[in-house]
Amino acid sequence: MKALLYLIKCNIKNFIKKAIRKPLALILYSVFIIFIIASIIFGNKGSSSTEMDANVIFILVNSIILITLLVNINSGLSKKIGLNFSMSDVNLIFTAPFKPQKVLIYGLIRTSGSTLLSVFFLLYQLPNLVRMTKISISQGVLLIFMYILVIFVCKIIGLLFFYISFKYEGIYHNKNKIIMALIISILIPTIYICIKDTSQILNNLVGYFSNDFWRYIPIVGWMGTFIMIIFEGLSTYFFISVVALLALSGGIIYYIYNHEIYFYENAIEGAQKLELATSLRNKSTQKEALRERNSNKKYRFIKKKMKVNFKRELSLAIFDRHMVEYRRTGIFHVFNILSLIILASSIFVGLIFKKGSELPIILIYTWGLGVLLLFASLGGKWLQETQNHYIYLIPDSSSKKLFSAMISSLYKSGLDLFIAYIVLAVLLRGSILEIVLGFIAAESFILLNNAGNAFNTVIFRKLDDILRGSLHFFSLIIYLVPTIIITVFISGTLSYLGKYSVYIGIIITNLFISFLMFQVGKRVFEVMEN
Repeated sequence: MKALLYLIKCNIKNFIKKAIRKPLALILYSVFIIFIIASIIFGNKGSSSTEMDANVIFILVNSIILITLLVNINSGLSKKIGLNFSMSDVNLIFTAPFKPQKVLIYGLIRTSGSTLLSVFFLLYQLPNLVRMTKISISQGVLLIFMYILVIFVCKIIGLLFFYISFKYEGIYHNKNKIIMALIISILIPTIYICIKDTSQILNNLVGYFSNDFWRYIPIVGWMGTFIMIIFEGLSTYFFISVVALLALSGGIIYYIYNHEIYFYENAIEGAQKLELATSLRNKSTQKEALRERNSNKKYRFIKKKMKVNFKRELSLAIFDRHMVEYRRTGIFHVFNILSLIILASSIFVGLIFKKGSELPIILIYTWGLGVLLLFASLGGKWLQETQNHYIYLIPDSSSKKLFSAMISSLYKSGLDLFIAYIVLAVLLRGSILEIVLGFIAAESFILLNNAGNAFNTVIFRKLDDILRGSLHFFSLIIYLVPTIIITVFISGTLSYLGKYSVYIGIIITNLFISFLMFQVGKRVFEVMEN
């Protein structure tokens, strides 16, 4: 293990050296950390009259634990090991005379270090946590670290199911049924409570999910008690839960370590793609070669009979391919379920407030829709390109590659928003200028999501999919805060423009923040392996 620990130390040194070589990224990281520290110092000074009920806290804790546990179990049953190995690890460690079990422990140690990075994002929510739960800052920090430990334990449990799925093929083939059975076992009591007494649905649900019997459910109850000590204090069951979690984690690691486990196939499959991309990089990358390769490429994802004609070259050809995918899965070119949701929301708002209202309905709708799109678009189709090796062979700048890959998402959402705001204008009889500004403001949230996702991909690329998705969700909340603050400042400065100043503030802020994050996010297509 000394050799593997030495590699971990070298990885840390290389990470620091790489950060120093990128001064712009280092400055942005520093500003980001300062912003988090400022939120902790000054965010706690505000007072809040709202205090979260203990039962609600208990329900939230159990819900988060259940979701985290189910996601890791599903990942394990799907033969996704959840430990990221770089290509250098595959070439050096996998061929070295190490037992696979030791390599697994090495990957687990690397993942645990990456998991600690999530502390920086969770610390940003510390002031809100302190105000709503009336705990001290030190207790809040301890709570965050406890949650990180719970994530780590869930990952170890996921490794156990990974081992089980490889040892027993029948379990792997029935993984969807197993996960569905677990979800149904949770939903059936919930549905029964809702049907039993429809007049007291909310109170009955709170009573059910805050019941003490959850504490005695193995794993879930142990984790819940482990976290709830911050709010309830020490108890005998807390020490029992700690011992049980330590025994469970240690037992799983010991069991896997002493049994044969083969997980190299997952890592080698990804390494082969990178190796192929490296070998192709040395060949000709002239326009003629790229055009010939694109013309001979067979698009297996196209199930419908349609004519594919690429009119653009190099990076812009990515836009054509994305539009083909939208045509394949959508209705009338690019419309899908999200399009129907946006259209239905505009019709609903227009019909409810069609008789007029003193509230700025279009502005409220723009804010709500913008936040929805910020969290619902999930980065667009460009994120799929990070898994395609040929993207790195295109002789274009990384900025042009990333922007070309984002155009399809902006185009698709633009059509959805255009129809939605036309319907809203007809039903509410709003001014044309406000409709146009609302449309541009809502579209800017899509740009913010794509740029933020690219920024997160560069920072958290070495993390596993589950943790990266969680951090992406929390980071979007952080990116939304400057939008609100700067928008308030700009609208106050341009108060003579009335409500239009708010739209202008949203647009300017989202464009500015997106531009900053784009400068770091463009690195996602510079190097195949970060």
